[in-house]
Amino acid sequence: MTVTRGKQKWIREVEGDKGTMSQNSLIQHFGLGKDARPVTIQVRFAPGRIATLKNVKPDQLITVITVIEP
Repeated sequence: MTVTRGKQKWIREVEGDKGTMSQNSLIQHFGLGKDARPVTIQVRFAPGRIATLKNVKPDQLITVITVIEP
């Protein structure tokens, strides 16, 4: 997942599963400070799917879902 504002870029990598009895959190937090300008969010899903959200206002919870068809 990448969050971009102007020339600034924040990147987080998310792993869905960690082992047989555990899972990493899928929630990602980006500390953007007090700057309230909109950001662009890009989420890369396997295999090669990309979701891009533009002009997103900071300070909110966003859920991004992809549907993988057989």
